[in-house]
Amino acid sequence: MKRTMLQRAVLVSLLVALALFLAACGGSDSSSEPESEQTATGDAAAEGADAPSVEPITITYASNDAPGTLRYDMLEQKFADLMAEKTNGAITVELYPSGSLSKPGQLLDGIKNGTVDSGQDSYTRYAGQYPYFDLLTAPGWKFGTFEEFTAAANDFIAEFPDAGTDLYKVIVLCDAGQFGLVSTDPIRTVADIKGKAIRNTAQFIPLFDKLGASSVDVSSGEMYEALRLNTIDAVNTSNHAIPTFHLDEVCSSFTAFPIEHTDFALFMSKALYDSFDATLQAQVDEVCEEMRQVALDYVHAATQDAIDRTAAANPDFEFIEFSDEDVDLLAEAAQSILEAKAAELDGKGLRGSEAFEWIKARQSE
Repeated sequence: MKRTMLQRAVLVSLLVALALFLAACGGSDSSSEPESEQTATGDAAAEGADAPSVEPITITYASNDAPGTLRYDMLEQKFADLMAEKTNGAITVELYPSGSLSKPGQLLDGIKNGTVDSGQDSYTRYAGQYPYFDLLTAPGWKFGTFEEFTAAANDFIAEFPDAGTDLYKVIVLCDAGQFGLVSTDPIRTVADIKGKAIRNTAQFIPLFDKLGASSVDVSSGEMYEALRLNTIDAVNTSNHAIPTFHLDEVCSSFTAFPIEHTDFALFMSKALYDSFDATLQAQVDEVCEEMRQVALDYVHAATQDAIDRTAAANPDFEFIEFSDEDVDLLAEAAQSILEAKAAELDGKGLRGSEAFEWIKARQSE
């Protein structure tokens, strides 16, 4: 009996020893796994530390405005901020204000020649170079709001691209604001235009000839004196020009001209954009999408700012709008001129008549 108990005790001791041995082996194996994982992680970290970082890109931006002005602060600085935000700092926009890098009407040539990467300008400053766009901005089309013209213009340049526009990526294309006649005596109807001497640029001369006015070539800097001396009766310009050139001192009213539309745009080198990888291009495209509303907000703010500053300087100054009937008369007077422009494009082998019908269908009711 004692021998049996002794045998059992030895057996139990052997079993305990075996269990302890197996537990020790298992612990050793499990502890070696994290060690190998840690080594692999350390190797990966070391490789990451040696991997080259993405070089940040700085692009130049030519502005015609000074810091502190509405367009510079609301539009151009916002563009720079959005580019930095959306690209996570991969792109920095370096703003060159006050025409220090490129003058109005020179930006697109600068981008083409590689002297500037991006900036603000207007297609309408390049009359004759972009005939489709000349048709869109010729006086006579009815677009009731800034939003309507902006939407139509962006769709139009995609449908009817002018030769050479493939060199530029349009960041945003927007209605430039409210244009009309600043006059010494109020112009309330289309009939009031007849007999007036009006400062006009070349594209408006045919229409104002039909309306019975005489067009006079006067520079922006000469408008004030020409109006003060009664050399001219009115100037065709934007409402921003009223406080800028103090026209409220020599004129009594501004009559909005709802069949007159022009643009401003932010452009970027297409070659530069094409050099970005797909991720960066997608981020830039996000910026473009947001910039349309930013631009429209700026146009509304600038239009109201011009009205407020004019009213503060001259409380008696009037802002006049034509009746719907008069707007129709203006549009009718312009139709034959627009048709002739379209036919001219047809004669050059372009899709003039097709573009004419496209714009006509997009007009406000």
